[in-house]
Amino acid sequence: MENKNYYDILGLSEEDKALNGKEFEEKLKKSYKNLARKWHPDRFSTKSEKEQKEAEEKFKEIAEAYNVLSDPEQRRQYDFQTGGGPDFDPFAGFNPWDIFGGHGRTQQKPMYKGQNIDIEVVLTLEEAYSGVTKDVTYNRDVMCGHCNGTGSDDGKTHSCPHCNGTGMVSERVQRGNMTMVSSHPCPHCNGTGKTYSKPCSHCNGNGMKQASSTERIVIPAGIVDGAFETYPGKGNELPKGYEGIPGDLHIIFRVKPHDVFKRESAFSNLRIDIDLNVFDAVLGCEKEVPCIDGSTVKIKIPELTENGHTFVIKGKGMPVYNNNKERGNMKVVTNVKMPKTLSNKQRELLKKVKNA
Repeated sequence: MENKNYYDILGLSEEDKALNGKEFEEKLKKSYKNLARKWHPDRFSTKSEKEQKEAEEKFKEIAEAYNVLSDPEQRRQYDFQTGGGPDFDPFAGFNPWDIFGGHGRTQQKPMYKGQNIDIEVVLTLEEAYSGVTKDVTYNRDVMCGHCNGTGSDDGKTHSCPHCNGTGMVSERVQRGNMTMVSSHPCPHCNGTGKTYSKPCSHCNGNGMKQASSTERIVIPAGIVDGAFETYPGKGNELPKGYEGIPGDLHIIFRVKPHDVFKRESAFSNLRIDIDLNVFDAVLGCEKEVPCIDGSTVKIKIPELTENGHTFVIKGKGMPVYNNNKERGNMKVVTNVKMPKTLSNKQRELLKKVKNA
Protein backbone atom coordinates (compact mmCIF):
# COMPACT_ATOMS: atom_id res chain seq x y z
CA MET A 1 0.00 0.00 0.00
CA GLU A 2 3.12 2.21 0.12
CA ASN A 3 1.83 3.77 3.38
CA LYS A 4 -0.55 5.99 1.43
CA ASN A 5 -3.48 7.33 3.41
CA TYR A 6 -6.31 6.59 1.00
CA TYR A 7 -8.87 8.25 3.27
CA ASP A 8 -6.93 11.52 3.22
CA ILE A 9 -6.35 11.27 -0.54
CA LEU A 10 -10.12 11.15 -1.06
CA GLY A 11 -10.78 13.88 1.52
CA LEU A 12 -12.76 11.66 3.88
CA SER A 13 -13.20 12.96 7.43
CA GLU A 14 -12.78 11.04 10.70
CA GLU A 15 -16.58 10.62 10.83
CA ASP A 16 -16.60 9.25 7.27
CA LYS A 17 -13.98 6.62 8.17
CA ALA A 18 -16.27 5.19 10.84
CA LEU A 19 -19.09 4.60 8.34
CA ASN A 20 -19.85 1.28 6.70
CA GLY A 21 -22.23 -0.13 4.10
CA LYS A 22 -24.33 2.21 1.97
CA GLU A 23 -23.52 5.31 4.03
CA PHE A 24 -19.80 4.87 3.39
CA GLU A 25 -20.34 3.98 -0.29
CA GLU A 26 -22.32 7.18 -0.89
CA LYS A 27 -19.70 9.35 0.81
CA LEU A 28 -16.91 7.59 -1.07
CA LYS A 29 -18.55 7.91 -4.50
CA LYS A 30 -19.40 11.57 -4.00
CA SER A 31 -15.87 12.43 -2.90
CA TYR A 32 -14.29 10.38 -5.70
CA LYS A 33 -16.41 11.98 -8.43
CA ASN A 34 -15.68 15.51 -7.20
CA LEU A 35 -11.92 14.92 -7.00
CA ALA A 36 -11.74 12.97 -10.28
CA ARG A 37 -13.50 15.86 -12.02
CA LYS A 38 -11.19 18.41 -10.36
CA TRP A 39 -7.94 16.60 -11.23
CA HIS A 40 -8.89 15.09 -14.58
CA PRO A 41 -5.91 15.66 -16.95
CA ASP A 42 -8.23 17.13 -19.59
CA ARG A 43 -8.65 20.20 -17.39
CA PHE A 44 -4.90 20.78 -17.47
CA SER A 45 -4.38 20.47 -21.23
CA THR A 46 -3.51 24.16 -21.53
CA LYS A 47 -1.23 24.18 -18.47
CA SER A 48 2.51 23.62 -18.31
CA GLU A 49 3.98 20.16 -18.85
CA LYS A 50 4.82 19.97 -15.13
CA GLU A 51 1.23 20.80 -14.12
CA GLN A 52 -0.13 18.25 -16.60
CA LYS A 53 2.14 15.56 -15.14
CA GLU A 54 1.12 16.44 -11.57
CA ALA A 55 -2.57 16.23 -12.52
CA GLU A 56 -2.04 12.84 -14.17
CA GLU A 57 -0.31 11.46 -11.05
CA LYS A 58 -2.98 12.91 -8.77
CA PHE A 59 -5.74 11.43 -10.95
CA LYS A 60 -4.11 7.97 -10.81
CA GLU A 61 -3.68 8.24 -7.03
CA ILE A 62 -7.36 9.12 -6.57
CA ALA A 63 -8.40 6.16 -8.76
CA GLU A 64 -6.09 3.82 -6.80
CA ALA A 65 -7.56 4.98 -3.46
CA TYR A 66 -11.11 4.53 -4.72
CA ASN A 67 -10.34 1.07 -6.09
CA VAL A 68 -9.17 -0.10 -2.65
CA LEU A 69 -11.76 1.58 -0.44
CA SER A 70 -14.73 0.69 -2.67
CA ASP A 71 -14.04 -3.03 -2.21
CA PRO A 72 -15.07 -4.09 1.34
CA GLU A 73 -12.49 -6.89 1.50
CA GLN A 74 -9.64 -4.69 0.24
CA ARG A 75 -10.72 -1.97 2.65
CA ARG A 76 -10.62 -4.40 5.59
CA GLN A 77 -7.13 -5.55 4.61
CA TYR A 78 -5.97 -1.96 4.14
CA ASP A 79 -7.36 -0.92 7.55
CA PHE A 80 -5.65 -3.89 9.19
CA GLN A 81 -2.28 -3.14 7.56
CA THR A 82 -2.33 0.60 8.20
CA GLY A 83 -4.19 0.82 11.50
CA GLY A 84 -7.43 1.86 9.82
CA GLY A 85 -9.62 4.73 10.87
CA PRO A 86 -9.47 6.77 14.06
CA ASP A 87 -11.29 4.17 16.15
CA PHE A 88 -9.54 1.14 14.69
CA ASP A 89 -9.37 -1.62 17.30
CA PRO A 90 -6.98 -4.52 16.57
CA PHE A 91 -8.95 -6.64 19.05
CA ALA A 92 -12.34 -5.93 17.45
CA GLY A 93 -14.34 -9.16 17.43
CA PHE A 94 -11.97 -10.77 19.95
CA ASN A 95 -13.60 -12.87 22.65
CA PRO A 96 -11.47 -13.68 25.74
CA TRP A 97 -13.06 -17.13 25.87
CA ASP A 98 -11.10 -17.98 22.70
CA ILE A 99 -7.90 -18.13 24.75
CA PHE A 100 -9.34 -20.88 26.91
CA GLY A 101 -10.63 -23.08 24.13
CA GLY A 102 -13.94 -21.36 23.45
CA HIS A 103 -15.78 -22.55 26.58
CA GLY A 104 -18.74 -20.51 27.68
CA ARG A 105 -19.84 -19.29 24.26
CA THR A 106 -21.45 -20.58 21.08
CA GLN A 107 -19.15 -20.77 18.07
CA GLN A 108 -20.39 -18.78 15.11
CA LYS A 109 -19.49 -19.29 11.46
CA PRO A 110 -17.53 -16.37 10.03
CA MET A 111 -18.84 -14.42 7.08
CA TYR A 112 -17.09 -14.91 3.76
CA LYS A 113 -16.99 -13.31 0.34
CA GLY A 114 -16.53 -15.17 -2.92
CA GLN A 115 -13.51 -14.50 -5.09
CA ASN A 116 -13.57 -11.44 -7.34
CA ILE A 117 -13.22 -11.84 -11.10
CA ASP A 118 -11.11 -9.44 -13.17
CA ILE A 119 -11.69 -9.24 -16.91
CA GLU A 120 -10.63 -6.81 -19.63
CA VAL A 121 -12.92 -5.32 -22.26
CA VAL A 122 -11.14 -4.04 -25.36
CA LEU A 123 -12.64 -1.07 -27.22
CA THR A 124 -11.90 0.75 -30.44
CA LEU A 125 -11.28 4.48 -30.26
CA GLU A 126 -14.58 5.01 -32.11
CA GLU A 127 -16.43 3.03 -29.39
CA ALA A 128 -14.66 5.05 -26.71
CA TYR A 129 -15.74 8.23 -28.52
CA SER A 130 -19.44 7.44 -28.76
CA GLY A 131 -19.92 5.16 -25.78
CA VAL A 132 -21.37 1.72 -26.27
CA THR A 133 -23.41 -1.03 -24.62
CA LYS A 134 -21.76 -4.44 -24.65
CA ASP A 135 -22.74 -7.92 -23.51
CA VAL A 136 -19.73 -9.29 -21.66
CA THR A 137 -19.63 -13.07 -21.25
CA TYR A 138 -17.34 -14.70 -18.69
CA ASN A 139 -17.10 -17.83 -16.54
CA ARG A 140 -17.84 -17.84 -12.81
CA ASP A 141 -18.05 -20.47 -10.08
CA VAL A 142 -21.65 -21.25 -9.11
CA MET A 143 -23.31 -23.82 -6.89
CA CYS A 144 -24.10 -27.04 -8.77
CA GLY A 145 -27.83 -27.27 -9.47
CA HIS A 146 -27.85 -31.06 -9.83
CA CYS A 147 -26.70 -31.76 -6.27
CA ASN A 148 -27.67 -28.37 -4.78
CA GLY A 149 -24.09 -27.87 -3.69
CA THR A 150 -23.92 -31.07 -1.61
CA GLY A 151 -21.55 -32.90 -3.96
CA SER A 152 -23.73 -36.02 -3.72
CA ASP A 153 -25.00 -37.54 -6.95
CA ASP A 154 -28.28 -38.75 -5.42
CA GLY A 155 -28.61 -35.81 -3.04
CA LYS A 156 -28.21 -38.09 0.00
CA THR A 157 -25.64 -37.13 2.58
CA HIS A 158 -24.55 -38.16 6.04
CA SER A 159 -22.84 -36.38 8.88
CA CYS A 160 -19.14 -35.67 8.36
CA PRO A 161 -17.08 -37.65 10.90
CA HIS A 162 -14.24 -35.11 10.86
CA CYS A 163 -16.30 -32.19 12.19
CA ASN A 164 -19.19 -34.16 13.72
CA GLY A 165 -21.55 -32.52 11.25
CA THR A 166 -20.85 -28.95 12.40
CA GLY A 167 -19.04 -27.95 9.20
CA MET A 168 -16.38 -26.24 11.32
CA VAL A 169 -13.12 -27.47 12.81
CA SER A 170 -11.02 -25.78 15.46
CA GLU A 171 -7.28 -25.41 15.53
CA ARG A 172 -5.41 -24.79 18.76
CA VAL A 173 -2.04 -23.05 18.74
CA GLN A 174 0.06 -22.83 21.90
CA ARG A 175 1.72 -19.45 22.44
CA GLY A 176 3.69 -19.66 25.66
CA ASN A 177 1.15 -20.09 28.43
CA MET A 178 -1.74 -19.14 26.18
CA THR A 179 -3.81 -21.37 23.91
CA MET A 180 -5.16 -19.60 20.85
CA VAL A 181 -8.13 -21.16 19.07
CA SER A 182 -9.27 -20.44 15.53
CA SER A 183 -12.16 -21.96 13.64
CA HIS A 184 -12.46 -22.57 9.90
CA PRO A 185 -14.66 -24.61 7.56
CA CYS A 186 -13.95 -28.32 7.57
CA PRO A 187 -11.82 -29.21 4.51
CA HIS A 188 -13.24 -32.75 4.31
CA CYS A 189 -16.85 -31.69 3.80
CA ASN A 190 -16.12 -28.21 2.42
CA GLY A 191 -17.86 -26.65 5.40
CA THR A 192 -21.20 -28.34 4.75
CA GLY A 193 -21.06 -30.80 7.66
CA LYS A 194 -22.16 -33.51 5.21
CA THR A 195 -20.41 -36.19 3.15
CA TYR A 196 -21.72 -38.59 0.55
CA SER A 197 -21.30 -42.06 -0.90
CA LYS A 198 -21.20 -41.19 -4.61
CA PRO A 199 -19.83 -37.91 -5.98
CA CYS A 200 -22.08 -35.78 -8.17
CA SER A 201 -21.64 -36.60 -11.85
CA HIS A 202 -22.11 -32.94 -12.83
CA CYS A 203 -19.49 -31.34 -10.55
CA ASN A 204 -17.33 -34.34 -9.60
CA GLY A 205 -18.39 -33.98 -6.00
CA ASN A 206 -17.17 -30.40 -5.66
CA GLY A 207 -20.61 -28.93 -5.17
CA MET A 208 -19.48 -26.10 -7.46
CA LYS A 209 -19.06 -25.80 -11.21
CA GLN A 210 -18.20 -23.17 -13.76
CA ALA A 211 -21.04 -21.50 -15.61
CA SER A 212 -21.12 -18.92 -18.35
CA SER A 213 -22.56 -15.58 -17.27
CA THR A 214 -23.39 -12.53 -19.38
CA GLU A 215 -23.46 -9.00 -18.04
CA ARG A 216 -24.77 -6.06 -20.07
CA ILE A 217 -22.56 -3.06 -19.40
CA VAL A 218 -23.04 0.54 -20.46
CA ILE A 219 -19.70 2.14 -21.33
CA PRO A 220 -19.79 5.95 -21.16
CA ALA A 221 -18.49 8.17 -23.95
CA GLY A 222 -14.90 9.30 -23.44
CA ILE A 223 -13.85 6.19 -21.50
CA VAL A 224 -10.08 6.18 -20.98
CA ASP A 225 -7.65 3.28 -21.23
CA GLY A 226 -7.24 1.65 -17.80
CA ALA A 227 -10.55 2.86 -16.37
CA PHE A 228 -12.50 0.24 -14.43
CA GLU A 229 -15.96 -0.48 -13.09
CA THR A 230 -17.03 -2.77 -10.23
CA TYR A 231 -20.18 -4.89 -10.42
CA PRO A 232 -20.95 -6.12 -6.88
CA GLY A 233 -22.07 -9.72 -6.47
CA LYS A 234 -21.27 -10.71 -10.07
CA GLY A 235 -18.12 -12.67 -9.19
CA ASN A 236 -17.73 -16.23 -7.88
CA GLU A 237 -20.36 -17.69 -5.57
CA LEU A 238 -19.51 -19.32 -2.25
CA PRO A 239 -19.69 -23.09 -1.77
CA LYS A 240 -22.51 -24.52 0.32
CA GLY A 241 -21.79 -24.12 4.01
CA TYR A 242 -19.97 -20.81 3.67
CA GLU A 243 -22.08 -17.91 4.86
CA GLY A 244 -21.52 -14.66 3.03
CA ILE A 245 -21.89 -12.99 -0.35
CA PRO A 246 -20.59 -13.62 -3.90
CA GLY A 247 -17.47 -11.82 -5.07
CA ASP A 248 -17.47 -8.84 -7.42
CA LEU A 249 -16.83 -8.50 -11.13
CA HIS A 250 -14.12 -5.98 -11.97
CA ILE A 251 -14.06 -4.81 -15.58
CA ILE A 252 -10.95 -3.01 -16.83
CA PHE A 253 -11.34 -1.09 -20.07
CA ARG A 254 -8.61 -1.10 -22.70
CA VAL A 255 -8.73 1.25 -25.69
CA LYS A 256 -6.82 0.00 -28.75
CA PRO A 257 -4.34 2.30 -30.52
CA HIS A 258 -5.85 3.85 -33.66
CA ASP A 259 -4.34 3.77 -37.13
CA VAL A 260 -5.06 7.46 -37.79
CA PHE A 261 -5.68 9.27 -34.51
CA LYS A 262 -3.46 9.41 -31.46
CA ARG A 263 -4.94 10.15 -28.04
CA GLU A 264 -2.69 12.57 -26.21
CA SER A 265 -1.85 12.68 -22.48
CA ALA A 266 -4.76 15.04 -21.90
CA PHE A 267 -7.08 12.20 -22.75
CA SER A 268 -9.71 14.15 -24.70
CA ASN A 269 -7.29 15.69 -27.22
CA LEU A 270 -6.60 13.88 -30.49
CA ARG A 271 -3.75 14.25 -32.94
CA ILE A 272 -3.74 13.46 -36.65
CA ASP A 273 -0.77 13.79 -38.98
CA ILE A 274 -1.41 14.83 -42.61
CA ASP A 275 0.99 14.61 -45.51
CA LEU A 276 1.65 17.70 -47.64
CA ASN A 277 3.73 17.68 -50.80
CA VAL A 278 6.28 20.44 -50.94
CA PHE A 279 4.36 22.38 -53.60
CA ASP A 280 1.17 22.55 -51.49
CA ALA A 281 3.25 23.57 -48.48
CA VAL A 282 4.93 26.38 -50.44
CA LEU A 283 1.92 27.64 -52.40
CA GLY A 284 -0.81 26.86 -49.85
CA CYS A 285 -3.94 24.79 -50.40
CA GLU A 286 -7.10 23.41 -48.78
CA LYS A 287 -7.12 20.02 -47.13
CA GLU A 288 -10.08 17.85 -46.08
CA VAL A 289 -9.28 16.16 -42.78
CA PRO A 290 -11.23 13.23 -41.26
CA CYS A 291 -12.58 13.44 -37.71
CA ILE A 292 -13.16 10.66 -35.16
CA ASP A 293 -16.94 11.15 -35.37
CA GLY A 294 -16.92 10.25 -39.08
CA SER A 295 -17.26 13.80 -40.36
CA THR A 296 -14.60 15.85 -42.15
CA VAL A 297 -13.35 19.41 -41.81
CA LYS A 298 -11.63 21.63 -44.35
CA ILE A 299 -8.58 23.52 -43.24
CA LYS A 300 -6.74 26.20 -45.18
CA ILE A 301 -3.03 25.58 -45.48
CA PRO A 302 -1.32 28.97 -45.83
CA GLU A 303 1.67 29.63 -48.09
CA LEU A 304 5.09 28.56 -46.80
CA THR A 305 3.70 26.15 -44.19
CA GLU A 306 6.57 24.39 -42.44
CA ASN A 307 6.95 20.73 -41.53
CA GLY A 308 5.42 20.02 -38.10
CA HIS A 309 3.07 23.00 -38.13
CA THR A 310 0.02 22.39 -35.89
CA PHE A 311 -3.56 23.45 -36.61
CA VAL A 312 -6.05 23.16 -33.72
CA ILE A 313 -9.67 22.27 -34.51
CA LYS A 314 -11.65 22.99 -31.37
CA GLY A 315 -14.33 20.58 -30.17
CA LYS A 316 -13.36 17.79 -32.59
CA GLY A 317 -11.53 15.65 -30.05
CA MET A 318 -12.89 13.05 -27.60
CA PRO A 319 -15.68 13.65 -25.07
CA VAL A 320 -14.35 14.42 -21.61
CA TYR A 321 -14.76 11.29 -19.47
CA ASN A 322 -17.67 11.69 -17.01
CA ASN A 323 -18.61 15.02 -18.62
CA ASN A 324 -20.18 14.48 -22.03
CA LYS A 325 -20.95 18.17 -22.52
CA GLU A 326 -17.27 18.97 -23.07
CA ARG A 327 -15.14 17.92 -26.02
CA GLY A 328 -11.42 17.99 -26.48
CA ASN A 329 -9.62 19.43 -29.51
CA MET A 330 -8.11 17.84 -32.60
CA LYS A 331 -4.54 18.77 -33.48
CA VAL A 332 -3.64 18.52 -37.18
CA VAL A 333 0.13 18.27 -37.64
CA THR A 334 1.70 18.71 -41.07
CA ASN A 335 4.24 16.31 -42.54
CA VAL A 336 5.84 18.03 -45.54
CA LYS A 337 7.12 15.42 -47.98
CA MET A 338 9.68 16.01 -50.68
CA PRO A 339 8.90 14.53 -54.13
CA LYS A 340 10.87 11.45 -55.11
CA THR A 341 11.22 12.55 -58.74
CA LEU A 342 10.75 15.72 -60.80
CA SER A 343 9.46 16.06 -64.32
CA ASN A 344 11.45 18.15 -66.76
CA LYS A 345 8.78 20.83 -66.71
CA GLN A 346 8.82 20.98 -62.90
CA ARG A 347 12.59 21.18 -62.87
CA GLU A 348 12.60 24.08 -65.35
CA LEU A 349 9.94 25.97 -63.40
CA LEU A 350 11.87 25.53 -60.14
CA LYS A 351 15.02 26.83 -61.80
CA LYS A 352 13.15 29.91 -62.98
CA VAL A 353 11.81 30.48 -59.44
CA LYS A 354 15.31 30.05 -58.02
CA ASN A 355 16.82 32.57 -60.41
CA ALA A 356 13.96 35.05 -60.19
